[in-house]
Amino acid sequence: MNKTLILGLAAMAAVSVTSCKTASKSTAANASELILNKWTIQSVNGSDVKTEKDLFLEFGAGNRMHGQVGCNIFNTTYTLTPASNQLKFSENGQRTMMYCPDMNVEDEVVKAIGATTAYRFENNGKSMLLLDAAGKTVLKLNR
Repeated sequence: MNKTLILGLAAMAAVSVTSCKTASKSTAANASELILNKWTIQSVNGSDVKTEKDLFLEFGAGNRMHGQVGCNIFNTTYTLTPASNQLKFSENGQRTMMYCPDMNVEDEVVKAIGATTAYRFENNGKSMLLLDAAGKTVLKLNR
């Protein structure tokens, strides 16, 4: 009886471990696919974004990110590590240099992109939070 009980528990443990590994791989694959979208910038450092243009970040193939960050366009590359929810943008991002009457929001967005070290999805993947090293939300994005 003890052997049967022990074998049964061992089998359940094996199934449980296999299920966790599969779920982890699945979640990482989903994150990689989910991030490849056009995301509207909703807030920067907790303040709602209100501009004439719709601001967005669009993550594409080849780990490239393109976005409307104010009156200028911003392009960079990124490194995504889904297993640990890490997201880091290249320090060599490029921004068009059009003069705009109010550069405050744009400058804050670019600073927030540079400060990003991690991400978190919310609302079943309809929202993504970009987080700094302290875990503070620096950008809230919706798709």
